Amino acid sequence: MSTSAPIGCETPSDVNSFTGRTLPMTYMTLKLARRAVIGIIAMIVLLLGVVMLVLPGPALLVIPAGLAILATEFPWARKWLHVARAKAHETLSRSYWRGNNRERNR
Repeated sequence: MSTSAPIGCETPSDVNSFTGRTLPMTYMTLKLARRAVIGIIAMIVLLLGVVMLVLPGPALLVIPAGLAILATEFPWARKWLHVARAKAHETLSRSYWRGNNRERNR
């Protein structure tokens, strides 16, 4: 299969890799609508998390949840979620109640 997109397709990813035929327009529309709905829901969750930074609430749980929802559809969100997880693990490993600090104080 060639790397260029067939007529009527914007990208080569619009081509079904098994049959080599272009995907129906309704499928592409449903895929775009699903992506938009997931994006909107995730942005609402993220905004609630940001608001909870100022107001009482579990912001440190809601913001990663919003990123996880976004990461199901968007690669840039997957990268940010990976960075957030790495920072959380680093912070947890340096925390007072983890590691060697617990044994030293007994």
